[in-house]
Amino acid sequence: MASAYSALLLVFFFWIYEPVSPQQSRTDSIELGSSLSTNFPPTSWRSPSGLFAFGFYRQGSGFIVGIWLASKPDATITWTINRDVPHVSSNATLELTTEGKLLLRRHRNNATDEEKLIANFTGPASYAQMLDSGNFVLYNERSEAIWESFNFPTDTILGGQNLYKGGELFSSASAIDLSTGRFHLKMQDDGSLVLYPVDTLDLPLDAYWNSGTYDNPGIHLSLTGTGDLLLGNKTLHKTKDVSPSGSESNSTSIIYRATLEYDGIFRLYSHNFDGEAEYIISLVWHEPETQCEATGFCGFNSYCTMNDIDDQPDCLCLPGTAYVDPNRRFHGCERDYNEGSCKHTNEMSSLYNITVMDRIAWDDNAYSQASMSEEGCRKSCLEDCNCAGALYKSGNCKKQKYPVKYALKTQDQSSKSFFKVALESIKSSNHSSAIGMVPSVIQRTSKKAVVLILVMSLAFITWCLVTLAISGFFIFKSRVIKGRMQTESGNFGLAQTRTQPNQCDEIHLDSQLSPTSNLLSWLSPSGHFAFGFYPQGNGFAIGIWLIGQPDNTVVWTANRDDPPVSSDATIQFSEEGKLLLRTGQGRYEKLIANVSVSDSASMLDSGNFVLYSSCSIIWQSFDFPTDTILGGQSLTWSQELVSSVSSSNHSSGRFFLWMQTDGNLVAYPRNSAALPNDAYWGSNTDNNVGSNLSLNHQGHLFMNSNKSEPQVHSFASSSYSCENSTTIFRATLDADGIFRLYSHCFESKTSWSVHVEWSALNNQCDVHGFCDFNSYCSGTGTNCECSCYPGFVFNDPNEKFSGCYRNAGESFCAGSKEGRKYHVTRIENLLFERNPYSAQELEEEKCGLSCLEDCHCDVALYMNAKCEKYTFPIRYGRENKNISSIAFFKEETNPGHKIIIDSKKSLIMFLAIIFCSIAILCLGIAISTFFVYRDRAFLYEKLSEIISLTGEFTLQSFSYGELEKATDGFREELAGGSIGAV
Repeated sequence: MASAYSALLLVFFFWIYEPVSPQQSRTDSIELGSSLSTNFPPTSWRSPSGLFAFGFYRQGSGFIVGIWLASKPDATITWTINRDVPHVSSNATLELTTEGKLLLRRHRNNATDEEKLIANFTGPASYAQMLDSGNFVLYNERSEAIWESFNFPTDTILGGQNLYKGGELFSSASAIDLSTGRFHLKMQDDGSLVLYPVDTLDLPLDAYWNSGTYDNPGIHLSLTGTGDLLLGNKTLHKTKDVSPSGSESNSTSIIYRATLEYDGIFRLYSHNFDGEAEYIISLVWHEPETQCEATGFCGFNSYCTMNDIDDQPDCLCLPGTAYVDPNRRFHGCERDYNEGSCKHTNEMSSLYNITVMDRIAWDDNAYSQASMSEEGCRKSCLEDCNCAGALYKSGNCKKQKYPVKYALKTQDQSSKSFFKVALESIKSSNHSSAIGMVPSVIQRTSKKAVVLILVMSLAFITWCLVTLAISGFFIFKSRVIKGRMQTESGNFGLAQTRTQPNQCDEIHLDSQLSPTSNLLSWLSPSGHFAFGFYPQGNGFAIGIWLIGQPDNTVVWTANRDDPPVSSDATIQFSEEGKLLLRTGQGRYEKLIANVSVSDSASMLDSGNFVLYSSCSIIWQSFDFPTDTILGGQSLTWSQELVSSVSSSNHSSGRFFLWMQTDGNLVAYPRNSAALPNDAYWGSNTDNNVGSNLSLNHQGHLFMNSNKSEPQVHSFASSSYSCENSTTIFRATLDADGIFRLYSHCFESKTSWSVHVEWSALNNQCDVHGFCDFNSYCSGTGTNCECSCYPGFVFNDPNEKFSGCYRNAGESFCAGSKEGRKYHVTRIENLLFERNPYSAQELEEEKCGLSCLEDCHCDVALYMNAKCEKYTFPIRYGRENKNISSIAFFKEETNPGHKIIIDSKKSLIMFLAIIFCSIAILCLGIAISTFFVYRDRAFLYEKLSEIISLTGEFTLQSFSYGELEKATDGFREELAGGSIGAV
């Protein structure tokens, strides 16, 4: 009997200590019908160790439902349910009902006022447990977990918890406000763990820290019980240590947690408990190092700086802005002046000034980027209506619009920031008084004395120039008429010579070209190509063209952005072996810089203009393409093709094609930062470093490299038969931004047919920037049109692709624009550059309203259940019926602040323009008359000298009386002969 009793005790002993997986013993379970209350115990369900609790936690005047480390001196919240729902009042219960549901009930007047399901799961729960790991779990009748808090983390993961693909941690708003804050940590599908600010599209530009584990799909973040924070796959393969290894001990007295805190820093902590539920917190690891590295730590229009005294972050306003809330500086700043409507940039300097700051930078997309001087950058921002600030570094000027994001103070001494500030603050001292106010007006008048002086001065100068022009005209005209009469009466008996055009393939020293002479260009042997002067605008440019009918095709231009030269310019291949341009003013300039002395030149049949020295090529136009490559020509790595302005203006246009060093051929709009979101076409041949773009004489356009596989990618081959006629191929980045391959089939020496063999894009609207700022592209093919957004008008109605400007001022506001009447204009199927300053999940009808109430917002784009908010200028706009989107454009119904220029000033400007135009015209006539008639008069004077000299040696007849008088009666005998004496 004793033996049987002992055996029974042994079985009972093993039953007690038998491990339960995954849950703890049922003796610690929470049974159906259990409940918690905010008014009386129990207010929480504890884990077996007592370290964790689930239930009501007091915060402020109410309660939250969550999980916390129940320890001294302060509890640490590790999980919160419905964190953005208002706090629970003091009269609520949390119940695991007999039906197996976890419900939160709010009571009013002793009755249930509201009932909310806390956890969604399949099937009824049989019981629940608060585990010592910090995980709250619901089980079914088979003891299978059907819901657990570890699968829905908020801002923290604990030891044994994972963050799987697509999972996120969201920071809290502050140390005491546990609602969703301003940052989130995302376990991306590509295997990279990335930190972003919230309300963004999670673009690479927004990221401020990442694990560098991309291209590893399927891995996840894990925190082990020993404090190792790892990125590994589902088998817990150790891919990379995110943090240094923690303690190797499995002691339950140490609890690890990794929390994304309200300041945007991801930190790993250890909680070392003693025997009385008190603990010591230690920081094990964190990223990034400082709060200023967290993009968005300081709000819009402010910059982050670390205090030198206590090494704490601070947010300061940028020039021209003021704090939205001085007590919460990280909320950012608002512009403290009205932005008037502007089109004419000459008014900007009277309204704004530039403030310069050193060591300020920001990580945001510039809407415009160009190379220029420091002073040019400052002036460019001042004269640009859209510019809030400009960042100048290493000769590069990046212009930024409002609101400025992600600004911080750096240690970089090489950059300068220019911020535009209003000369007068137009901020109302009492915004509430704006209701019903008459819109503010700034009126600028001119003094009468200044008006009279200006008008009389211009009139006097104009009268003087008119007199000079008329007098010069008649003086020199009379001299020319006199000289012409002399030449018409003279007989020189001299032969005229004229230099004939060089028809050879070699151009010798001392050769020259002139746009007004018969020798206008140097031809290739076949006569298909020419180098020399071609008409552009009101003058001439210098380049190479393909000769044909009805029009020549320019394929290369020298110094294409220089002003056109006048008709009296000449190109001279000097005796010293230099190719020089002699301007109309008599100055000599090098046409080709940094070239050693040459002894001959050639215009080749390939379209290549070449300089030689001892029969070796020292320079060729093929090495410096502009917008075109020809057969036999290549675009080598790091070279560019830049489009022309138009078919008749071959200055640098709006687009460029870049042979990148990574082997990718990419098309971008000019004045962009050439970022991935700026690209509108690419060859997708990256990872082929050293690749070149080549076009052969048979019309094959392809990428090649110096590797074992010479041909990387083929774009096109000629498919048009020319029937044994001469065919010349060219690949051109056209003025509309599309890269095309053409064939020119010569039917005769100058007559051809042109065919498009290949086109990189078929739709002009696919080109980023085809329609410039604040306009959008519509249509298909090569007949697309540009239209302005609501509230905008064209900068130039004759060139609608040049963009639009806002024809009304933007009013100052802080917070919602109270007292002013706005409305939104809705346009469907629009898309533009996806770089919003805010992106939130909202319903469609709330999206437009949200923009109306947001000071920064100019347009909201509702797409994919998200409301994206933007400010002007907007780039890369297009209409596409296949795009499901709605754009809400905000317009002011009653225009606010206006800038009115007094009518006298308008009159002054009109008179000034008229008088100046007349003065310039008269001055031009006077100068041209002087030089033209001076040269002709000089020529005729020389000719008259020749006439007088010729007259001395020409036989003349005299009468007998004249001879008798001249010889004084034939007194002196000069000679004698058989027929008489003289």
